[in-house]
Amino acid sequence: MDAAETCLSCYYDDIFTERMTKNLTDHGIELAYNESVVKIEGDKKVERIVTNKGSYDVDMVVLCIGFKPNNALGRDHLELFGNGAFLVDKKQQTSDKDVFAIGDCATVFDNAIQKTNYIALATNAVRSGIIAAHNACGIELESVGVQGSNGISIWGYNMVSTGITLTKALELGYDAVATDYEDLQKPGFITDDNDKVLIRIVYDMKTRVILGAQLASHENISMTIHMFSLAIQEQVTIDKLKLFDVFFLPHFNQPYNYITMAALGAK
Repeated sequence: MDAAETCLSCYYDDIFTERMTKNLTDHGIELAYNESVVKIEGDKKVERIVTNKGSYDVDMVVLCIGFKPNNALGRDHLELFGNGAFLVDKKQQTSDKDVFAIGDCATVFDNAIQKTNYIALATNAVRSGIIAAHNACGIELESVGVQGSNGISIWGYNMVSTGITLTKALELGYDAVATDYEDLQKPGFITDDNDKVLIRIVYDMKTRVILGAQLASHENISMTIHMFSLAIQEQVTIDKLKLFDVFFLPHFNQPYNYITMAALGAK
Protein backbone atom coordinates (compact mmCIF):
# COMPACT_ATOMS: atom_id res chain seq x y z
CA MET A 1 0.00 0.00 0.00
CA ASP A 2 1.28 3.43 -0.91
CA ALA A 3 -0.17 6.92 -0.79
CA ALA A 4 1.75 7.65 -4.00
CA GLU A 5 0.64 6.65 -7.49
CA THR A 6 3.25 3.90 -7.69
CA CYS A 7 6.11 2.26 -5.80
CA LEU A 8 9.61 3.74 -5.43
CA SER A 9 8.55 7.02 -7.06
CA CYS A 10 11.26 9.06 -5.30
CA TYR A 11 14.03 7.04 -6.93
CA TYR A 12 12.70 5.76 -10.28
CA ASP A 13 10.68 6.95 -13.25
CA ASP A 14 7.53 5.21 -14.46
CA ILE A 15 9.23 2.81 -16.88
CA PHE A 16 11.04 1.32 -13.89
CA THR A 17 8.27 1.46 -11.28
CA GLU A 18 5.94 -0.29 -13.72
CA ARG A 19 8.37 -3.19 -13.94
CA MET A 20 8.68 -3.46 -10.18
CA THR A 21 4.90 -3.35 -9.89
CA LYS A 22 4.67 -6.27 -12.33
CA ASN A 23 7.38 -8.12 -10.43
CA LEU A 24 5.38 -7.77 -7.21
CA THR A 25 2.03 -8.77 -8.72
CA ASP A 26 3.63 -11.73 -10.53
CA HIS A 27 4.65 -13.00 -7.09
CA GLY A 28 1.18 -12.69 -5.64
CA ILE A 29 1.44 -9.31 -3.93
CA GLU A 30 -1.82 -7.33 -3.81
CA LEU A 31 -0.98 -3.68 -4.40
CA ALA A 32 -2.98 -0.60 -3.44
CA TYR A 33 -1.69 2.74 -4.72
CA ASN A 34 -3.16 6.18 -4.14
CA GLU A 35 -4.52 5.07 -0.78
CA SER A 36 -3.84 6.57 2.64
CA VAL A 37 -4.18 4.73 5.94
CA VAL A 38 -7.02 6.13 8.04
CA LYS A 39 -6.88 3.71 10.95
CA ILE A 40 -5.77 0.27 12.07
CA GLU A 41 -8.46 -1.93 13.64
CA GLY A 42 -8.50 -5.11 15.69
CA ASP A 43 -9.50 -6.72 18.99
CA LYS A 44 -6.29 -6.88 21.08
CA LYS A 45 -4.34 -7.50 17.87
CA VAL A 46 -4.22 -5.95 14.43
CA GLU A 47 -6.89 -7.38 12.11
CA ARG A 48 -7.44 -4.85 9.36
CA ILE A 49 -6.26 -1.61 7.80
CA VAL A 50 -8.83 1.00 6.86
CA THR A 51 -7.84 3.41 4.09
CA ASN A 52 -9.55 6.33 2.41
CA LYS A 53 -10.78 3.87 -0.24
CA GLY A 54 -11.52 0.62 1.58
CA SER A 55 -10.32 -1.91 4.14
CA TYR A 56 -7.91 -4.86 4.10
CA ASP A 57 -7.72 -7.86 6.43
CA VAL A 58 -4.14 -8.27 7.69
CA ASP A 59 -2.06 -10.32 10.11
CA MET A 60 0.67 -7.72 10.54
CA VAL A 61 1.30 -4.08 9.67
CA VAL A 62 4.65 -2.48 8.87
CA LEU A 63 4.52 1.33 8.63
CA CYS A 64 7.15 3.14 6.57
CA ILE A 65 6.34 6.82 6.86
CA GLY A 66 9.60 8.56 6.10
CA PHE A 67 12.11 10.38 8.26
CA LYS A 68 11.81 13.07 10.90
CA PRO A 69 15.21 14.49 11.94
CA ASN A 70 15.86 14.31 15.69
CA ASN A 71 16.82 17.92 16.43
CA ALA A 72 15.90 18.01 20.12
CA LEU A 73 19.43 18.80 21.30
CA GLY A 74 19.91 22.00 19.35
CA ARG A 75 16.74 23.14 17.63
CA ASP A 76 16.38 26.18 19.89
CA HIS A 77 19.64 27.84 18.84
CA LEU A 78 20.90 26.14 15.66
CA GLU A 79 19.77 27.01 12.14
CA LEU A 80 17.47 24.38 10.67
CA PHE A 81 16.69 23.13 7.17
CA GLY A 82 13.11 23.16 5.89
CA ASN A 83 12.29 19.72 7.31
CA GLY A 84 13.90 20.42 10.69
CA ALA A 85 17.33 18.92 10.05
CA PHE A 86 20.37 20.84 11.27
CA LEU A 87 21.74 22.98 8.45
CA VAL A 88 25.44 22.18 8.05
CA ASP A 89 28.25 23.16 5.71
CA LYS A 90 30.62 20.78 3.93
CA LYS A 91 32.57 20.35 7.18
CA GLN A 92 29.40 19.23 9.02
CA GLN A 93 29.56 22.49 10.98
CA THR A 94 26.26 24.00 12.11
CA SER A 95 25.43 27.68 12.55
CA ASP A 96 27.33 27.41 15.85
CA LYS A 97 30.99 26.92 14.87
CA ASP A 98 31.55 24.69 17.93
CA VAL A 99 28.73 22.28 17.06
CA PHE A 100 28.85 19.61 14.37
CA ALA A 101 25.88 17.55 13.22
CA ILE A 102 25.96 14.22 11.38
CA GLY A 103 23.72 11.45 10.12
CA ASP A 104 19.97 11.64 9.63
CA CYS A 105 19.62 14.82 11.71
CA ALA A 106 21.81 16.85 9.32
CA THR A 107 21.68 18.11 5.75
CA VAL A 108 23.96 17.10 2.87
CA PHE A 109 25.19 18.84 -0.27
CA ASP A 110 23.40 17.22 -3.19
CA ASN A 111 25.64 17.21 -6.27
CA ALA A 112 22.78 16.33 -8.60
CA ILE A 113 21.00 19.62 -7.92
CA GLN A 114 24.06 21.54 -6.66
CA LYS A 115 22.20 22.56 -3.50
CA THR A 116 21.81 21.65 0.14
CA ASN A 117 19.34 18.80 0.57
CA TYR A 118 18.19 16.13 3.01
CA ILE A 119 18.98 12.53 2.04
CA ALA A 120 18.80 10.00 4.87
CA LEU A 121 21.08 7.08 3.96
CA ALA A 122 23.47 4.97 6.02
CA THR A 123 26.34 5.76 3.64
CA ASN A 124 25.79 9.48 4.12
CA ALA A 125 25.74 9.02 7.89
CA VAL A 126 29.08 7.20 7.91
CA ARG A 127 30.79 9.77 5.69
CA SER A 128 29.41 12.70 7.65
CA GLY A 129 30.74 11.15 10.87
CA ILE A 130 34.24 10.80 9.42
CA ILE A 131 34.21 14.39 8.17
CA ALA A 132 32.88 15.85 11.42
CA ALA A 133 35.39 13.90 13.52
CA HIS A 134 38.34 15.21 11.48
CA ASN A 135 37.19 18.82 11.70
CA ALA A 136 36.34 18.58 15.39
CA CYS A 137 39.90 17.37 15.98
CA GLY A 138 41.43 20.23 14.00
CA ILE A 139 42.06 18.43 10.69
CA GLU A 140 40.18 20.25 7.92
CA LEU A 141 38.19 17.95 5.68
CA GLU A 142 35.27 18.82 3.41
CA SER A 143 32.53 16.64 2.00
CA VAL A 144 32.57 16.14 -1.78
CA GLY A 145 28.77 15.97 -1.68
CA VAL A 146 26.41 13.07 -2.32
CA GLN A 147 24.18 11.73 -5.08
CA GLY A 148 21.67 9.66 -3.10
CA SER A 149 22.78 6.38 -4.66
CA ASN A 150 20.56 3.43 -3.75
CA GLY A 151 19.46 -0.02 -4.80
CA ILE A 152 16.79 -2.65 -4.20
CA SER A 153 16.44 -6.34 -5.03
CA ILE A 154 13.09 -8.15 -4.76
CA TRP A 155 12.72 -11.75 -5.94
CA GLY A 156 15.94 -11.37 -7.91
CA TYR A 157 14.86 -8.27 -9.81
CA ASN A 158 17.49 -5.63 -9.21
CA MET A 159 17.05 -1.87 -9.50
CA VAL A 160 19.68 0.79 -8.77
CA SER A 161 19.66 4.55 -9.14
CA THR A 162 21.61 7.70 -8.35
CA GLY A 163 20.96 11.41 -8.71
CA ILE A 164 17.47 12.57 -9.64
CA THR A 165 14.76 11.12 -11.87
CA LEU A 166 13.51 12.77 -15.04
CA THR A 167 10.24 13.55 -13.25
CA LYS A 168 12.07 15.27 -10.40
CA ALA A 169 14.40 17.14 -12.75
CA LEU A 170 11.47 18.60 -14.65
CA GLU A 171 9.74 19.56 -11.39
CA LEU A 172 12.89 21.44 -10.36
CA GLY A 173 12.91 23.39 -13.61
CA TYR A 174 15.77 21.68 -15.45
CA ASP A 175 15.67 21.46 -19.23
CA ALA A 176 16.02 17.74 -18.69
CA VAL A 177 15.64 14.79 -21.02
CA ALA A 178 16.41 11.09 -20.74
CA THR A 179 18.09 8.60 -23.01
CA ASP A 180 16.93 4.98 -22.58
CA TYR A 181 18.35 1.73 -23.85
CA GLU A 182 17.66 -1.95 -23.26
CA ASP A 183 19.83 -4.85 -24.32
CA LEU A 184 21.26 -8.15 -23.12
CA GLN A 185 24.02 -7.91 -20.54
CA LYS A 186 26.26 -10.23 -22.61
CA PRO A 187 26.46 -11.08 -26.34
CA GLY A 188 23.45 -12.94 -27.71
CA PHE A 189 25.35 -16.19 -28.31
CA ILE A 190 25.67 -16.58 -24.54
CA THR A 191 22.32 -18.13 -23.66
CA ASP A 192 22.75 -18.96 -19.96
CA ASP A 193 22.48 -16.26 -17.28
CA ASN A 194 22.07 -13.47 -19.80
CA ASP A 195 19.18 -11.18 -18.97
CA LYS A 196 18.29 -7.81 -20.47
CA VAL A 197 19.31 -4.58 -18.76
CA LEU A 198 17.20 -1.41 -18.92
CA ILE A 199 19.06 1.85 -18.42
CA ARG A 200 17.95 5.48 -18.29
CA ILE A 201 20.38 8.39 -18.12
CA VAL A 202 18.90 11.78 -17.22
CA TYR A 203 20.78 14.89 -18.30
CA ASP A 204 20.37 18.64 -18.77
CA MET A 205 19.96 19.64 -22.42
CA LYS A 206 21.55 23.06 -21.85
CA THR A 207 24.68 22.04 -19.93
CA ARG A 208 24.73 18.36 -21.06
CA VAL A 209 25.59 17.46 -17.44
CA ILE A 210 24.34 14.09 -16.18
CA LEU A 211 21.69 14.50 -13.47
CA GLY A 212 20.78 10.90 -12.72
CA ALA A 213 20.78 7.27 -13.82
CA GLN A 214 18.56 4.24 -13.27
CA LEU A 215 19.09 0.57 -14.15
CA ALA A 216 17.03 -2.59 -13.80
CA SER A 217 17.74 -6.24 -14.55
CA HIS A 218 17.80 -9.76 -13.15
CA GLU A 219 21.56 -9.45 -13.69
CA ASN A 220 23.69 -7.96 -10.92
CA ILE A 221 24.19 -4.47 -12.38
CA SER A 222 24.78 -2.82 -9.00
CA MET A 223 28.40 -1.80 -9.58
CA THR A 224 27.43 0.24 -12.65
CA ILE A 225 25.72 2.83 -10.50
CA HIS A 226 29.01 3.73 -8.79
CA MET A 227 30.33 5.06 -12.09
CA PHE A 228 27.25 7.22 -12.57
CA SER A 229 27.48 8.45 -8.99
CA LEU A 230 31.02 9.66 -9.64
CA ALA A 231 29.93 11.14 -12.97
CA ILE A 232 27.30 13.26 -11.22
CA GLN A 233 29.76 14.27 -8.51
CA GLU A 234 32.25 15.43 -11.13
CA GLN A 235 29.59 17.05 -13.37
CA VAL A 236 30.42 14.80 -16.33
CA THR A 237 28.45 15.44 -19.53
CA ILE A 238 26.45 12.81 -21.41
CA ASP A 239 28.71 13.28 -24.43
CA LYS A 240 31.76 12.10 -22.45
CA LEU A 241 30.17 8.64 -22.19
CA LYS A 242 29.62 8.11 -25.91
CA LEU A 243 33.08 6.77 -26.78
CA PHE A 244 34.74 6.29 -23.40
CA ASP A 245 36.94 3.24 -22.90
CA VAL A 246 34.75 0.35 -21.75
CA PHE A 247 36.48 -3.00 -21.30
CA PHE A 248 34.91 -5.99 -23.08
CA LEU A 249 34.83 -9.72 -22.45
CA PRO A 250 31.86 -11.88 -23.54
CA HIS A 251 31.67 -13.47 -20.09
CA PHE A 252 30.77 -10.05 -18.65
CA ASN A 253 29.38 -7.63 -21.24
CA GLN A 254 29.10 -6.50 -24.84
CA PRO A 255 31.72 -4.39 -26.66
CA TYR A 256 29.22 -1.57 -27.07
CA ASN A 257 27.04 -2.21 -24.06
CA TYR A 258 23.94 -0.53 -22.70
CA ILE A 259 25.91 2.36 -21.15
CA THR A 260 27.60 3.52 -24.34
CA MET A 261 24.57 2.78 -26.48
CA ALA A 262 22.33 4.86 -24.24
CA ALA A 263 24.84 7.72 -24.40
CA LEU A 264 25.08 7.45 -28.20
CA GLY A 265 21.30 7.77 -28.37
CA ALA A 266 21.27 11.05 -26.44
CA LYS A 267 19.84 14.07 -28.27
